[in-house]
Amino acid sequence: MLPVAVHQQGREKRYTLTPEPLSDIDDWIKEISAKWDERLLRLKGLLENETS
Repeated sequence: MLPVAVHQQGREKRYTLTPEPLSDIDDWIKEISAKWDERLLRLKGLLENETS
């Protein structure tokens, strides 16, 4: 299923967002974001210990 549905009536096309397929992308972004938060916090700790 595509994230955008197209409905044509005569010459007009109406586009509707279907958010269900986007939930997989949202889950992936949350996972990557959590990994980067953890990595950046570790880097911050290392840098703070290095300057002490």
